Amino acid sequence: MVLQAMMDGTDPKSQLANKFVSGGRLNSRNTIDELMAVGCNGSICFGPSGIQTSNVDENNADIDFSVQTEVDLTNLYWRELGSTSWTPELDVTPPFALTGLSACSECEFYLESNCGGDMCNPSSSQTFATLGSGTTEACNDVLVDEDDSGIDEDYANYVSVYPNPSNSLINFYVTHPSVKSLVVIDIIGKEVFKTTITGELTTINLENFRNGSYFYKLLGEDGSTLVSDKIVKVK
Repeated sequence: MVLQAMMDGTDPKSQLANKFVSGGRLNSRNTIDELMAVGCNGSICFGPSGIQTSNVDENNADIDFSVQTEVDLTNLYWRELGSTSWTPELDVTPPFALTGLSACSECEFYLESNCGGDMCNPSSSQTFATLGSGTTEACNDVLVDEDDSGIDEDYANYVSVYPNPSNSLINFYVTHPSVKSLVVIDIIGKEVFKTTITGELTTINLENFRNGSYFYKLLGEDGSTLVSDKIVKVK
């Protein structure tokens, strides 16, 4: 829009016709007048405002927003954090109920408006986290069990996990001798992978994992959790 106003606001000068696409020099006053005229007559396609989330539970969230009068329709795009593809929800109205989400997951979304075929700039991306068993604490319980309340945070200084997110191989570089095994669990607490730590570098393949978030635990010889954190499988 601003670029078009700049072009419409040019002050033609024949000597510069071959040097400027506009055919002349830019005139800031004309450009400002053009912008004011477009803005005041309601022909600018403004994006949604007042965007917020509410009523978030394990699998659902409401997305609320305000729509300008000149907007014909609004589209919403969302994905689980770490995914490379967006899911489109076309011609939505506020509040829009986003359903089918995974529990204990972080999601991001953005909105855009359509005004007679003209698309506005997308809104900034916003995030929210779904619940587990009705509370955010339940999601933390998946990550750290009650029996693991004595985790020594210093162990994390001996661990590097990379690349994360990953679409295939992910490396666990562990230099603390007390770490004996690695467990990966999904967001509902099901164990999906387990291996013994036999050296400083342990590599696992995520290709057969479903896209999304997982939690890993590095365990001591007695099975206690020494380090726990999140990994993400992407396409």
